[in-house]
Amino acid sequence: MNERENKNPPKGWLLKLAELFTKGILGGLMLFYLLWENTTLPLQKKTYEKWNILIGLGQLTTICSMIWFGIKLFPTYSLWAVPAAVLIGILTYSHGFPMLYLVVLSPAYRFLRWALRRLQPLLRRAFKESWRFFKRLYSRLSRFVNWLSPYAKRFWNWLADCLKRFWSWLDAVLRQLWNWLAPHVKRFCTWFTGWFEGVWSRVKICLHRFWKLLTGWLGRFWNWLEPKLNKCLHWLSRRVALILARLRVKLSSLWSWIEHLAYPLWVWMETRCKHLIMRLTVVASQVMVKLGAWLRALADTTSKWAVETWQSLSVVLERLKSPGKR
Repeated sequence: MNERENKNPPKGWLLKLAELFTKGILGGLMLFYLLWENTTLPLQKKTYEKWNILIGLGQLTTICSMIWFGIKLFPTYSLWAVPAAVLIGILTYSHGFPMLYLVVLSPAYRFLRWALRRLQPLLRRAFKESWRFFKRLYSRLSRFVNWLSPYAKRFWNWLADCLKRFWSWLDAVLRQLWNWLAPHVKRFCTWFTGWFEGVWSRVKICLHRFWKLLTGWLGRFWNWLEPKLNKCLHWLSRRVALILARLRVKLSSLWSWIEHLAYPLWVWMETRCKHLIMRLTVVASQVMVKLGAWLRALADTTSKWAVETWQSLSVVLERLKSPGKR
């Protein structure tokens, strides 16, 4: 025992405190896992097995909680916010939404059903009473309209008669006004036409004088400008002729240079072509001579073969004519 105690030295208080802290964290995590595992299935059976729409709502709340917590935790914890948001989403789907449904939504739904059952007869009575009220109101309004219709017709007839009288009076007044105003309008028109004709005649005279002045000034300007233009055109014609003459000299010198440069080339090409033609004629003559010799040899051999063939045939024919002679 003493040897074992000497081998395992006593632990310090900081190490014991760290062990207790880690054991407490692990125990808390195990307790949380056991609670989560034992409470998940009952909550899901009470919540998600009743209506299929609750499954969709649970998934939607899970996705929303994951996105919201991920956005809130990402600036502080950076990449650690992703697993934290996933864990929060799992807890939301397994416990958060079922607890919300069982604590808030289900009692609210039951209360609404109870309230509708209690209020249904009251609503029926209110609808019946309102229907009766509207029926009575419609009957009274129809009676009022029937009572008011003759008075309304009389009023409309009286108003139409008043409007006709007013229109006839206004028509007469307007005609009288036009009869009084027509000669004044004619006088004004005659006066305005005479005044406009006088003004237009003065304007025409002024325009005629201005045109004469402008044409005289333009004629003087042209008389002054014409000799200047003639001098300028004469100078330009001289310069163009001088440029053309210089260009002609340059072109003639260029042509003579090209001719001087191209003549040796032409002579060389001519000599080369002559030599080539001479060589071709020599080669052609040689080919023709060889071809003639070959044709002569062919003719000699052919004639010899024909003579020999004819002689052999003649011998064969003579033997056939005289078979007894051998």
